[in-house]
Amino acid sequence: MSEGGIKVNELIDLKSGKDPAFQRSNLSSAKSSEELKEKIAERSKLIQWDAVADVLQDKLVETLDIPVLSLLYPAWAKFSEIRELADPQKHPKTETLLVSLADHAIEAERHPALIVSYHGIDFPKIEFTLKAQVTLNAVVLKIQDGKILELKTGTMTGKATLLLEEKTVLEKPFGTVSLPGRLDFGEGINLRGET
Repeated sequence: MSEGGIKVNELIDLKSGKDPAFQRSNLSSAKSSEELKEKIAERSKLIQWDAVADVLQDKLVETLDIPVLSLLYPAWAKFSEIRELADPQKHPKTETLLVSLADHAIEAERHPALIVSYHGIDFPKIEFTLKAQVTLNAVVLKIQDGKILELKTGTMTGKATLLLEEKTVLEKPFGTVSLPGRLDFGEGINLRGET
């Protein structure tokens, strides 16, 4: 596990693009992939699509080097019970709140993208959709002055799905993962939407 917390690719145990969970046919048959194949073929007859698809899969592993907790921050900010704790009228700056999240389900989404370059020419980017479904159990959030300052203990389960357009490129569940004893968020995660 990395120092910055658990990353999506670590969580689903994705070490390389050779993982059998990749649905290569869906990666290759998506409209954006078909367009990329055509544009590459226009530039060079020597480049085979299979080699490009291998590189795309390996690069996808790198794009999933996303801290899982960063997927959860926006979801927490939208969670009405947590957002209410950021109300300065109800909870003064000096008040410290400990919020227990037992079986707290979160769905999060990100849009990683890959840009293929050949001899200095960038082809149109291929944008993916990463959906994570995570259930946190026995997690405690420490909130003060409208910010999540700390996460304590707990476990999580869930799955990650990577889509290209509407096609599933990768779907992997993960078992129960123990979170580190305590994660300090430094200045905190702002729940008020202020910058």
